[in-house]
Amino acid sequence: MNQLLDLALQVSDLANSNPTAKEGITNLKRIEKRLRKLGCPDVDRQLEVVLATKNRVNFKNHCAFLSTCVQEAEASKQEQTEYAYARISTTDQTLASQMEKFEANCPNVQVLSEEGVSGTTEAKSRPVLGELLRKLKQGDTLWVWWFDRLGRDYHDAKETAQLLLKRGVAIKTIHGGMSFQYTGNTVMDATTDNTINMLAAIASNEREARLAAAEAGREAIKTKGVNKDGKTWGELYQGRKANTEQHEQIMRLVVDGKNNTQIAKALGCSTKTVQRVKKSKVEGKIE
Repeated sequence: MNQLLDLALQVSDLANSNPTAKEGITNLKRIEKRLRKLGCPDVDRQLEVVLATKNRVNFKNHCAFLSTCVQEAEASKQEQTEYAYARISTTDQTLASQMEKFEANCPNVQVLSEEGVSGTTEAKSRPVLGELLRKLKQGDTLWVWWFDRLGRDYHDAKETAQLLLKRGVAIKTIHGGMSFQYTGNTVMDATTDNTINMLAAIASNEREARLAAAEAGREAIKTKGVNKDGKTWGELYQGRKANTEQHEQIMRLVVDGKNNTQIAKALGCSTKTVQRVKKSKVEGKIE
C-alpha cells in the first residue's frame, strides 16, 4: 500500500476510535516520525495542533483533518516536479559548467537557463526565472548550482527563497549539497531562515566586493599610469581596436543559430564579447 495512503488510513482510524485526547496523542506519537518525514508543511502544522489538543472531541476533529492533509499530500506527491535553474551574467564564465553539474547530480530534472542576466535583476522580472517562480507548486523541488543563482540583491534573493519555501517548494544546491524546506517546526524553520539570510548577505557582499575591486584597479592604473603588465589606461580602456576577424566569426556563428555560450566556447572569448559584437552589429557600429 502507498505509504501516504497507509498513514492517512491510520490517522483516520485513530480519529474514529474516539479515544481520549491523552490516549490518542500517545498512539499518534507512534507514527509521528513517519508523518514528519513526509516533509509536508500542512501535515506538520496540523500535527502540532493535534498534539496540543486537550479534550476528546477536539482530538477527533483535529485528527480527522490531519488525515485529510495526509491524503492531499499524497495527491500532491504524485504530481511533484523537479526543476533546475541555471543563470550566467555577462561576467560569469560559462553556462556549460552548471549544466554538467545538473546532469551529473540530478539527471532527470527539467533544466531551465538564461544568459546575460545579472544577479541584481529582480527574480520575478527575469524571463525564465520569473515564469518558473509562477509555475513552482507545493511539493516541487528547485535545484540551483548555488544560492547566488537566485540573485545577488540581498532582499530580493531572501524574499524569493522564502516565498518558495512558504509555498511548500524545496530548494537544493549542487555546490555544498544544501537543502532548504519549511517543516512547520518553529525552531527548525527559524534556523532555515537564518541560513537563507546569511547566504543572501554573502551573495550581495560578493558582488559589492567585485565592484569595489574593479574600481580600485582602474583607479590604481590611472594613478600609476600602467598596470602590472605595463599596459597604460588608454591601452586597456580607451580606443581599443576592433578585432575584425573575430567579429566576422561571431556573426557567422550567429547566423548558424549558435547561442552566446556556444559561440564564446568555440572562439575562446567571453559571452560579454559576443553580446557586445551582436549589439554593435544591430546598431550599425560594425560592418
